[in-house]
Amino acid sequence: VGQRSEALHSITEAVTHYRQLAQANPAAFLPDLAGSLNNLANQQAEAGQPALAVAAYDEAIALLRPAAQAELLLHRARWRAGHGDRDGAGDDVKCATAAADNDDDPAWAGRARRAVRAALDDPATAAPGRVAELPAWAREPLPDQLLETLDRWTSAPGWAPREELLREHHTGLLDGPGQRALQVAEALFPEVDEIGELREVLGHIAEHGLEPVLAELRAGHAHAGLLRQWLATDTWADSHDFARRHPQLLTDPRTAATLETYRDDPMLARHLGIVRLATRRPLDDVYDLVIDPTMAVDAAMGAVEDGDAAALADLFLAAPALGTLPFVAPYLHGTLLALSDTAGQDEAEEQLRSAAGQGTQTQRAAGAARLRRLARDLPQLADRLTTLAGILTAPAQDEEPRRDPPDSGAPVA
Repeated sequence: VGQRSEALHSITEAVTHYRQLAQANPAAFLPDLAGSLNNLANQQAEAGQPALAVAAYDEAIALLRPAAQAELLLHRARWRAGHGDRDGAGDDVKCATAAADNDDDPAWAGRARRAVRAALDDPATAAPGRVAELPAWAREPLPDQLLETLDRWTSAPGWAPREELLREHHTGLLDGPGQRALQVAEALFPEVDEIGELREVLGHIAEHGLEPVLAELRAGHAHAGLLRQWLATDTWADSHDFARRHPQLLTDPRTAATLETYRDDPMLARHLGIVRLATRRPLDDVYDLVIDPTMAVDAAMGAVEDGDAAALADLFLAAPALGTLPFVAPYLHGTLLALSDTAGQDEAEEQLRSAAGQGTQTQRAAGAARLRRLARDLPQLADRLTTLAGILTAPAQDEEPRRDPPDSGAPVA
């Protein structure tokens, strides 16, 4: 009795230890937790307390994410089945199925669902009386031929082998059994985006026909390849040369749409600015702005003169150095806010105060004059622009008038 008590105490400590670790990192420690719970359950069953064994599992399950709960329920199902509790094992498999569907993480959900499938294929935990109650992903067949097709689709190195696969198998994939099997596969492997992409393509084929869809996708992949080549050029000179040789790339609306999706990437944002500016300016001029900050400043001040908020925003994308230059950066930011955001007047004024503190007398005077001319051209914004101009020309308190340094080389805004 004493030895059993010591063993039970040691195993209980192991369960507590691994329960805490599995709660923090289930991927790493769930197998250890399951093993320690199995040992504890065996000890409690030998002591004639099987209900405590089940309760120990429940206590650990409650602390885990849904997919990890499912895996631990399946471990308990095996333990119950091994101790003659087939009904309890069936209950655990059913609960595991529900838990697997409750996890929002695709990788975890797929892992748990595949574990449920494996348990249902195991004679020890199969639940033939419960199969009809389970979702399709747990009970519907998944043919080996479909798995081979999906492997070809997901591992294809480019569009050509995928097009060949669709020509070979689209009919079978679009019939009733093929669609059901694809749905099962997508549920079992939700982390594999390519399966969902295949189903989407098949849906388009069902609606529009094979050849039109293949032609559209072929063109889309060709465009994507061309865009990747442009983005991969080593220098701005190479980028300019590539764009000159492929003018259709910049005018294709898919280019701007793709770059817009990833504009949080600074380099892709610069290319987006190039694409947009190329609709307004010759391509050679656009690349001059990208390479030469002085020319970018001149172009930005011209956009202010024209009241062209869109061009100014695109210049910030293509020539991010504009956002780092003293006086120039806050002056342009403030003006852009005044032109494009009716709710941004306070921020616009703050930016102009910053510009006034950074600029020379010449810069402030020229910037204010530019804003006053713009106010005359845009009467609907006259009050806002005049206020900004006044901030630039207002004398600074307790400060000597600032004089331009001789031959400073700073751009005159």
